[in-house]
Amino acid sequence: MKYLLKISHLSVWVYSKLLLRFYIQLEVDKRVTISSSRSKLFISNHTSLLDASLFIGSLTWREIWAVSPTRAILAKRYYYSPVLPFAYLIGCFPARPLFPSLKRYAGVAASVRYLNDSQSVGIYPEGKRTPNVRIEARNGIVRILSSVKAVPEIYLIKVTRESKRKFKIVIDRDDSVAKLNDPNKIMDKLFSL
Repeated sequence: MKYLLKISHLSVWVYSKLLLRFYIQLEVDKRVTISSSRSKLFISNHTSLLDASLFIGSLTWREIWAVSPTRAILAKRYYYSPVLPFAYLIGCFPARPLFPSLKRYAGVAASVRYLNDSQSVGIYPEGKRTPNVRIEARNGIVRILSSVKAVPEIYLIKVTRESKRKFKIVIDRDDSVAKLNDPNKIMDKLFSL
């Protein structure tokens, strides 16, 4: 399954590069190079449905191999919609199951399982948020960090939408986030980038 995910991530990377070349303007401020083979946790704000494509498109060829396989938590309404049937194929998993009464924290449990299996996970703790509109962060990120066997490398990704087709992305590594037990403090640290 890991090799299938790597192949699907390469196709998403090619799609993202084409999107960035012909349709979207992206300014990248990458303060660190992603290179090691340890599991990684990518924490990002959420400005549009293109956030994951913007992040993948901002990576170099070597970084895409270091990042892959990466799983991403996807909102239940998108994961189970007929519009995005390929979500499972590119490594996404739902934040909550289709029937919430089954397992309330299924997304957190899956994240911990993937991180313990040396895979990388992308998470949007608040859902949609911009610097001007603040949304209360969920505690899932704190539960994930307190439940993993070994603390993964933590990368903060700040995406800013400057106009309809112009975005800016800032990527930085900050492992001190693992010591914070308030998700709002984690997001404040992300927005200070």
